[in-house]
Amino acid sequence: MLIVLSSTNGCYSRLGQAKVVEFSARQGRTEFANILQTLDSNRDRLVFYVRPSGITHFEKCLELAKARAFSVGYDAAEENRQYVLSTP
Repeated sequence: MLIVLSSTNGCYSRLGQAKVVEFSARQGRTEFANILQTLDSNRDRLVFYVRPSGITHFEKCLELAKARAFSVGYDAAEENRQYVLSTP
């Protein structure tokens, strides 16, 4: 799963799939926990691309993912750059 995070939202997609799903973060909460319920920690690896504004959101998502035993990777993302998560 490829995941891009900012301070107010995130989006994710399975590698090689066209469907991109968005989720929100507001008032110190994230909808990411709902997404994790649909995934399998034995099968899915999570790779986060984190914008500078999304550090706090990332910390919450990372905590949720580790609590559910997901394998996690991450890297920095530019704040205003658009990322294509799906195959054209």
